[in-house]
Amino acid sequence: MKVNKLVVKSEQDLRNCLDLLYQEAKKGKHFYGMLELLQNDVVILEAIRNIKSNKGSKTAGIDQKIVDDYLLMPTEKVFGMIKAKLNDYKPIPVRRCNKPKGNAKSSKRKGNSPNEEGETRPLGISAVTDRIIQEMLRIVLEPIFEAQFYPHSYGFRPYRSTEHALAWMLKIINGSKLYWVVKGDIESYFDHINHKKLLNIMWNMGVRDKRVLCIVKKMLKAGQVIQGKFYPTAKGIPQGGIISPLLANVYLNSFDWMVGQEYEYHPNNANYREKKNALAALRNKGHHPVFYIRYADDWVILTDTKEYAEKIREQCKQYLACELHLTLSDEKTFIADIREQRVKFLGFCIEAGKRRFHKKGFAARMIPDMEKVNAKVKEIKRDIRLLRTRKSELEKALDIENINTKIIGLANHLKIGISKYIMGKVDRVIEETAYRTWVKMYGKEKAAQYKRPVSEFHNRIDRHKGYQMKHFSVVTEDGIRVGITHAKITPIQYATVFKQEMTPYTADGRKMYEEKHRKIRLPDKMSLFDHDSIFIYILSEHNDGKYNLEYFLNRVNVFHRDKGKCKICAVYLSPGNFHCHHIDPSKPLSEINKTVNLISLCNQCHRLVHSNQEPPFTERKMFDKLTKYRNKLKI
Repeated sequence: MKVNKLVVKSEQDLRNCLDLLYQEAKKGKHFYGMLELLQNDVVILEAIRNIKSNKGSKTAGIDQKIVDDYLLMPTEKVFGMIKAKLNDYKPIPVRRCNKPKGNAKSSKRKGNSPNEEGETRPLGISAVTDRIIQEMLRIVLEPIFEAQFYPHSYGFRPYRSTEHALAWMLKIINGSKLYWVVKGDIESYFDHINHKKLLNIMWNMGVRDKRVLCIVKKMLKAGQVIQGKFYPTAKGIPQGGIISPLLANVYLNSFDWMVGQEYEYHPNNANYREKKNALAALRNKGHHPVFYIRYADDWVILTDTKEYAEKIREQCKQYLACELHLTLSDEKTFIADIREQRVKFLGFCIEAGKRRFHKKGFAARMIPDMEKVNAKVKEIKRDIRLLRTRKSELEKALDIENINTKIIGLANHLKIGISKYIMGKVDRVIEETAYRTWVKMYGKEKAAQYKRPVSEFHNRIDRHKGYQMKHFSVVTEDGIRVGITHAKITPIQYATVFKQEMTPYTADGRKMYEEKHRKIRLPDKMSLFDHDSIFIYILSEHNDGKYNLEYFLNRVNVFHRDKGKCKICAVYLSPGNFHCHHIDPSKPLSEINKTVNLISLCNQCHRLVHSNQEPPFTERKMFDKLTKYRNKLKI
């Protein structure tokens, strides 16, 4: 397929183009002329928009530039610079830094050196221009690879999460009665990816534009700077790169299918109309059942006997070594019977225990890994103790909102497993720390006055509505009560199996995703509070008074009221694309930040409301809404 013949003049054209790439890749087509699509203005603009909303947009590479430096430049100049760099691509070396792993503190307590392997995870931070080009590559390449990826690979893929990998594992254990598990671990996976082999895999998966492959090769060979010294990269891909997760999945795709074709996707299954009949026929012929699940470089295989588990482990070890030049860790790769031994996978402990109301049979259970839970609780307790150092109630209130974000994040992780008791335990530990902190801040007698029902809090009103359980709070000078939330308010929602039809590259797949996520309670789904920027803005000399704490608390309520959509164009909003707009900014301070005077707008519509610029949309309804809000501002 000649991609350079596709016409892309708008975002909708790009969406249609990516859908077509996905469909053609499903048919096994090859793709040529891809560089022209990469250089399209719409692709460049989409890439910059995605990079801007990324959490790392404020992080500089070795050139010390961030995304904002390019956003201030004229559009034509930025586009021209990116296109020129693509035509003669010379990537800037990656700045390498180390991020502590989750087990760093526990290892240190055991007496290990902080520099020992396993203590930190190396991250590669690319220059912004290279990040933009990587995102452009990801936009164009992802639909081609998504069409060919193994169905039960869940890491770094759109619409998928750890929940889906865990849910599928539990379903296989309960449905197929498979209790022998091979837990695999590849030694330093990202650091040992062979560049030549990766490019060959991309070629075999249909990327036949040698110019694009050459850009990827130069990207891989960019080198890295560690403490001011340059090191070439003969192998491996940097963790933290925009395109690294996609390339990591590409590299293991053949391994995925090798294991999958042992049983679940055996070539003979194509002769049967229904999958269950095909698998039954394989079992009748003496095939051992094998089910494989992978999330990034973390994977498990389920089978029926210890002997076959050992055989499949050896088969995996040889394939990884001979075909992909990777090493399976003998120390961390193990075989276990989950009826007798728990297996840790993606932050949970998986076991098969006896059924509660049946004398025979086992049921799979997913219990949170307490080592990781305790590490997160320890971090939250530290943040609570730091409240004593804050000088004003406003600072404490903002810190509490930051603490609540972490509590809800932990609860959202726990809620997919058997965890209601653990949530209650987390709440008790946090409450004990809060009590001691409030006693030191206000004294023992007054501390009890600050413990109030959460339904009286002015923060996270939708979450706390109807709950009478108490927790500690603070009251600002404006009379706003902000308190600590409870983890157990988050309802248990057991992990659900992923629907393979759900993909961003078909209209039906996008519709399924939107319908599913409309049911999620928006304030729990996302945090709209950027703690540091709010604090700085409130206390800055440029604050005219209207951006007070009431504004930042009410904007979450407004976001929920507007169902997470822009009031003008109805696009779904996100933390990087959300403005809480004052309808009538001339109202007095006592009325200006009430929810009736606030609406949710996307960045584009917010700019249009505050200008006389001609809107890009033509629908009469949207135009009338824009005119209405402009008139309120007298524009």
